[in-house]
Amino acid sequence: ILHLEFQSSYDKDMPSRLLKYNVSLYGEHDLTVITIVIYLFHAKLPESPFEIKAGDDKVIVFHFKILPLFEQDAEKYVRDHVSCMYPLLPTMRNVNHILIKRAVDELVALYRQDETTLAQQIIWMELLLERTETIPNVEKRQIREELHMFDKLVDESPWLQEMRARSLESGRQEGRRKGRQEGRQEGRQEGRQE
Repeated sequence: ILHLEFQSSYDKDMPSRLLKYNVSLYGEHDLTVITIVIYLFHAKLPESPFEIKAGDDKVIVFHFKILPLFEQDAEKYVRDHVSCMYPLLPTMRNVNHILIKRAVDELVALYRQDETTLAQQIIWMELLLERTETIPNVEKRQIREELHMFDKLVDESPWLQEMRARSLESGRQEGRRKGRQEGRQEGRQEGRQE
């Protein structure tokens, strides 16, 4: 079993959490579990293996792999046509608008019959582009222009529409809660004044 864990920042408790996942998956399926932590952005990296000791004795030694994307060369993934990694390209080194255009053109050809998946790939690129520090701002602007061609496709994505609807409903519920709370406070104040 391949267990992938995406991290955007350092988490000191992550190795013990990964061990729990690993043991749970092994217990459920009775298969070897290989854990890989994928770091999207610059962060302090954990050390593998994670060890639990009793005195000098090692009770548990848990090995996991680490893939810091910010150290990866984006050109290699595009040259080798590893399209499953294309949404993650903005987090890597050597990214420019020309490389992104090549990757997007390949995604368009790959998902020409599946606009929802294509929209998801573009959305991930845009989200990661906003947070990455591996690409200069001038280059980011040119990449955004390249990705803006897909705005209509992204806006019509059922996945994105569902996310927006959930966010809107969550905002409404929060607004109602705050309104009731403010109403109670005003009522108490008016009651005290009377």
